[in-house]
Amino acid sequence: MADAITTYFRCSHRQPVWLFERAEELTQDTAEELSLVVLGISLQYSQQDSPPFHNTTLQAPSTYTDAARSLIMLKLANATVAMQTLQALCLLATSNLVAGDLQLAAFHSSLLANLLQSSGLEARASSPDRVDPAIEEARRLFWSLQSQISMCALPIHIPSTLDIESPAFSIPDEPSSRPGGKAPLLPVEAPGDAQPQTDRSLGIWAHQVRSASLWALVRAHVSRCAEGDTAKTSSLPPWHPQSDYTVINALLLDMECAFPISFRYDAARFPFRSPESIERRREFWLPWMRIQVGYHTLHAVLNHPFLYSSRVSSPHPGPNAFWKTSTDLALLHSTWIARLIGMAGEKGLELSDPFFVHAAAVAVTLHLYWSRAADPKIHAPAKENLSEAVQEAVSSNTIMPAPELRQQNLTADYPGWAWNPATDTGIFYNPFTQFGDRSGGADMSWWDCGNL
Repeated sequence: MADAITTYFRCSHRQPVWLFERAEELTQDTAEELSLVVLGISLQYSQQDSPPFHNTTLQAPSTYTDAARSLIMLKLANATVAMQTLQALCLLATSNLVAGDLQLAAFHSSLLANLLQSSGLEARASSPDRVDPAIEEARRLFWSLQSQISMCALPIHIPSTLDIESPAFSIPDEPSSRPGGKAPLLPVEAPGDAQPQTDRSLGIWAHQVRSASLWALVRAHVSRCAEGDTAKTSSLPPWHPQSDYTVINALLLDMECAFPISFRYDAARFPFRSPESIERRREFWLPWMRIQVGYHTLHAVLNHPFLYSSRVSSPHPGPNAFWKTSTDLALLHSTWIARLIGMAGEKGLELSDPFFVHAAAVAVTLHLYWSRAADPKIHAPAKENLSEAVQEAVSSNTIMPAPELRQQNLTADYPGWAWNPATDTGIFYNPFTQFGDRSGGADMSWWDCGNL
């Protein structure tokens, strides 16, 4: 069990869940369901022929996670749920994400969210108390759950019978939703070399949670586009001041302005740090890399040509300048996604967060898009970027066990593969609409901008 705890803290701790401060919190007195799910997750990340599980008689990871789920449901039925049971349920959703079972991850996440609310733990975590360790523990659980929900939760469908002959669903206008009360405070962190505060304060993980909340908004926006929500997508072009595109871009800029200077890409100097120094501060650099990759992924999805291809031939009098700028931004940010993931591999920073799988898939679909262009000045560098992105995404330096990203599907020979905006899985798209005239390759001056 000690080996399983070590693997868990290396591969899942703060990627994105942050439930425990130290490995010592998982002891012999740990609830059985929590021990089982930790063992299951550690086995998911471990190779069969590599330490620490070499020459052991362990079963498949699902054996332990299924047993943990049975114990959790039994305690729910008997009304004997404790904090460790809730933590186990959170990690069960983590295990589902790692396995690529987004539907089950969404179910377990929604169940935990309801339990936190109905038990009063959510309200208790909203207390301003910064001294009680139990409240901080509840805050870590709450915000870890929110980070996971941003990756797997299904959009909320509200049925409407305004047209009684043709009932329909609508998706709430999340970017402009009005506040509904105070949420729990974000957990604080101890200072480090990249966080110079003298007292415990909000650190890099809190900013990662903020980035995750924007990812949830983007997923809801993409779902509206995919499902043809006429209340938002048809009446308002993306350049409209009240469109999702404009509102989310404003929130992205607000996040960028609030990001501490010491955490920014240039100030952090990640490319110039040694692998040893990065390894010593893994708890900082893992959320930092998630924020950097997430920033570019958010922009890449917002400007993804698949979202707006149906708009090009529509009667909206939109200027061609928007479409050109949008696709240029998508290309820029998709290149940065591949570059950052490759940079992490070069530094030996193992990325276990399933979010990186989705980010890499988004980048690959964009490079696939450009690799089908008729102009060789466009498709030649795109194919090179595609090959590099695939190689970096599935390299041995990066731990990504989730099955959504498979090398045999990520090639220019299979141009119909793309990201499903509703479920974050593979989908077959109608091939690539041309957005007017383009010429020339990528401008290398782009490398001088565009990071947090």
